[in-house]
Amino acid sequence: MKIGFCLLCVALLATSTFSFITQETRNTRHHVKSSSTLQMALKGRGGPRAMPEKKPDLPPMNEEITAPQLRVVVANPAASDEALGILSLQEALEKAEELDQDLVLIAEKADPPVAKIMNYSRFLYNQQKKQKEQMSAQRAKELKEVKMSYKIEKHDYEVRAKAATKFLKGGHRVKLLVQFRGREQQHMDLGRDLLGRLSGDVEDLALPEPIRREGNRLTMLLTPRAELAKQGGGSGGASKKKKVETTKNIDNGLA
Repeated sequence: MKIGFCLLCVALLATSTFSFITQETRNTRHHVKSSSTLQMALKGRGGPRAMPEKKPDLPPMNEEITAPQLRVVVANPAASDEALGILSLQEALEKAEELDQDLVLIAEKADPPVAKIMNYSRFLYNQQKKQKEQMSAQRAKELKEVKMSYKIEKHDYEVRAKAATKFLKGGHRVKLLVQFRGREQQHMDLGRDLLGRLSGDVEDLALPEPIRREGNRLTMLLTPRAELAKQGGGSGGASKKKKVETTKNIDNGLA
């Protein structure tokens, strides 16, 4: 009887110990998982890191050049470049210093490498200036849209006409657009009249193309008159000259 009771106590103790160990293992795993999640959250708290700004690659210049010999050319903006032949690095640097310019390596893989004596700051300035001019010319060719309704009010029409005038004077092409919805397509003739009216109001600035129907809308393309700007400058000069001649005639008459 005592032996059976002892065995029962041992079994209960073993079961309790096993349950305790299992619970501790679960708690440990949960703690580790929570810590990992917290670390990941803290790591990503700052959001995506910004990529470092890439600096433009500049060619080696002056003391940065290591080639012992160079084929040297002197830049001449007014005429063709002057070739000095093959010089040692020291001779090339002295020549650049004599001309108060920079020695720039332009063909590192050539044999021998080619370097040009130039004003590098001015060269970069001219390059940036050309890029800006190209971007300005590209923007000047952009197509602008002016949208209207066939039942547009007077004030809104004046706003659209003013916008079209501004775009044309800026050298942009303008696309006039009249939108129709549902049964409004029965009034396409009113849309054509509206496009003709606006193109007539800016006829001194633009050449209109024929009206086109694109689904449920009418469009007309206006191209700025480049030749009128030149004629305007010439007529202004002629008017000024005529005014001067008239003044001279008046003075002669008084004399």
